[in-house]
Amino acid sequence: MYSMKEMIHLSGISRRTLYYYDQIGLLTPEVVDDNGYRIYSEQNLIRLQQILLLKSLGYTLSQVAELLSGQTLPQNGKEAWVHSLEQQIAWVDEEQEKLQRKRYLLKSMIHAVGTSGKVNAPELQQLLKALESKEVMNANKPQFNSDTYTPEELSILSSLPVMGSEDSRIQEYIELLEHIRLYMSEPPESDTVQYLAKRLWNWLLLLFQGNTQLLEKYWANLAPKQEEDSPVYGHDKELVAYVNRMMDVFLKRMGAEEQ
Repeated sequence: MYSMKEMIHLSGISRRTLYYYDQIGLLTPEVVDDNGYRIYSEQNLIRLQQILLLKSLGYTLSQVAELLSGQTLPQNGKEAWVHSLEQQIAWVDEEQEKLQRKRYLLKSMIHAVGTSGKVNAPELQQLLKALESKEVMNANKPQFNSDTYTPEELSILSSLPVMGSEDSRIQEYIELLEHIRLYMSEPPESDTVQYLAKRLWNWLLLLFQGNTQLLEKYWANLAPKQEEDSPVYGHDKELVAYVNRMMDVFLKRMGAEEQ
């Protein structure tokens, strides 16, 4: 058993806070005698420790109360502590997943802005809503239809870098698109644009493990259909059309050189 003074010493919270927790039914002492002297049990101390952890994770007191409602702890002190600490690890893990999700969303927005070359509030809002509906850990791998791709192609596609991930290949791709956007006013045949086309082609070949048929199939799916947006944010009609033109020039020249 613990006195209020001992609870304050062990937890570092104030007497006023302990009174308030009792007042709102969050932490009721085991015993309150006729003189108002409060005695706390081991279970009370465990519950207080849970409350403090949840508060540190950003939970409001009402959320803490809801989370702890109906909770029963083993009577044995050791078992109660182990049970409580395991539960708290689960809460921390859950919070880490939420934070990782937020980080992924923010990183995805950085990549999206870099790819699109502009900040478009409605599209960014749409991106956030779309990502919010997906469970995310380190990254969100897109799903590919097995009716459209062969097992070998699916294996290659599963290794592609993902928007929002820490994969360095994504940054290289974004930088390439940024450079291409800068020169979209120039003819696709210009030396500068063709240099970028060569860089993009070599990068894509490496990414798709030399499978040019899969590369063409995948890129075709990036093109926006009529009034719809591209499945990958930042690949607007103008960009995709320009890249197609510059790559057509590059591939024709490469084919001519090989003959």
